[in-house]
Amino acid sequence: MSEELKLSKDYFGFKGSFSMDIDQCEIHYEDRLSNENLYSACKTNEIVQIITKNKLSDMKINDNDLFLAGYIWGNDDREKIILNSLKNAVIQKDFEFIRSINGQFSGGVVGNNSLFLFRNPLSQKNIFYLIKNSTLYFSTSFMDLVDGSIDFDEVALSSLCWGENVLPFKGIGILKEGEFLTFNENGLHIEVFDRLYFEEPFRGGKIDTLTAEFKELFSASVISKVSHYQSAGLMLSGGIDSGAVVGALSYKEYDLGRLFTYTWGSQKYTSCNDFKYVDKILHMHKFNNNYIDVGNFEHIDMLDMCSEIHFPSNHCLISWWMEAANLARYHNNACMISGLMADTLLDTNNLRPQAVGLNLRERLHLFFHGAGVPYYNYFKKAYSSHSDINFNGVDNRGIDIFTEKSKQNISTFLKSPYNVFNLQYLTLDHTVFYENEVIHFSPYIDRDVQIFAHSLQDIFKRVPFQGKDISKPILRAGFLNELPREVCSRVSKSNFEEVIFKYVDMNRRKILSIFRDSNLVQFGIVDYDNLEKVFNNRDLLELNAGTILISGMIELWVNGIRKRRRRSYV
Repeated sequence: MSEELKLSKDYFGFKGSFSMDIDQCEIHYEDRLSNENLYSACKTNEIVQIITKNKLSDMKINDNDLFLAGYIWGNDDREKIILNSLKNAVIQKDFEFIRSINGQFSGGVVGNNSLFLFRNPLSQKNIFYLIKNSTLYFSTSFMDLVDGSIDFDEVALSSLCWGENVLPFKGIGILKEGEFLTFNENGLHIEVFDRLYFEEPFRGGKIDTLTAEFKELFSASVISKVSHYQSAGLMLSGGIDSGAVVGALSYKEYDLGRLFTYTWGSQKYTSCNDFKYVDKILHMHKFNNNYIDVGNFEHIDMLDMCSEIHFPSNHCLISWWMEAANLARYHNNACMISGLMADTLLDTNNLRPQAVGLNLRERLHLFFHGAGVPYYNYFKKAYSSHSDINFNGVDNRGIDIFTEKSKQNISTFLKSPYNVFNLQYLTLDHTVFYENEVIHFSPYIDRDVQIFAHSLQDIFKRVPFQGKDISKPILRAGFLNELPREVCSRVSKSNFEEVIFKYVDMNRRKILSIFRDSNLVQFGIVDYDNLEKVFNNRDLLELNAGTILISGMIELWVNGIRKRRRRSYV
């Protein structure tokens, strides 16, 4: 199969089955870019996207055959070395070699009467698997494993309707980041081969030194991923996460005339008006910015776009992502950068400290002397209680439309180590960027950046100051010379709750008709009487608008699955 390997501007994934009974393995590769000329025209020196076919195809897999999905960062010579060596490294479980590859990839090898699947710790390409009758089915899309015999997990489905990242089916496993799966006559075995950063010692030192070091690593990550594209797209808000990308490009003297940015906002809804911050960046740097009016409901219908969606969308902003991807394709941008994962990487990921719990002396002591003490443990009293789940309607996600059983299911999910994955990334890949032939990546998902950030102590990730807690201080301080002060110091986030509430309120008849006699009502997740009561109470509607919209999208998706199942039985 190695002769079939191609390099393309678009990567996607794979699916297949490996049987111990009939001694064969079938792998399917998917890529809807069927124009052969597109491959050579868009190949780059710095980014290698691995895929095997230019259309959906079936093939028998022989021993030592390799299949991959994702990115490998490097030049052409390194790519050849990797492809020639990775097969044997996987079969021999040479984890040191696999760990040495800088990229975001998942893949597998068939050899020694075994199937080996692996996922490097940076990969956003999930591998899902299911065992039936001595056969292991696997795919980078869990929908490939869904058939008439797969049942919904009601706890997970309830949580999905509330906007959580969770797989809503029973019996499907997920290969986690840094895990290696072996399947043969001895059964299935999973082991950890790369945890990337957990064994790294904590970094100490002065914050100025750490800030300079992080700035260099982050800027190198950004420039290595965009410099070989003719142009690049960026989802630019008025915050530091995406703003730092502009700062890094400027710092590395990238031609910003090749940069196209896309900003959500609305002059009508001031709570989500990022335009004023982006205008300040534009005043400092010249690039091609495009404003997307999130209040233009006549142009974008959040529910209509979900009627034929292949994946469940648990994100209220999915339609605006699609609008940005459409514009990127119009501008001939091959890639789209975002600031996704910045909070996960550079914030403490603990509950937010309450300013009332820290006096001035404690804040100053933490700032100057706290480097040796984990942030949470040092000021444990400043944090909210872990014991109770607080359903306070953040992002309009109240729970008043659910049944009592569904509310309990959500609480059970939040209090248990459920098998969570990044549904947002998967949905964006399948529904938004893949359909528009655009590659999406975040510079925060880079091996060197991740290793550095995860070795930082929490004191360098969140600092109490003047009654507020300042997140990501190293990122903010790093680009003070390249970005406006207002952007570097901004700690508030855009609030889209007003827009979501307005959309739900305007479309109440359509939404009620979606839920009347719906699957979610039949499953005992949504209580239709409660839903009507919420629509008749403005305060409750404002509190629950996000939940209503997400649940509506999930209902349309579930209904599509059940229709396909009924057609398959005819």
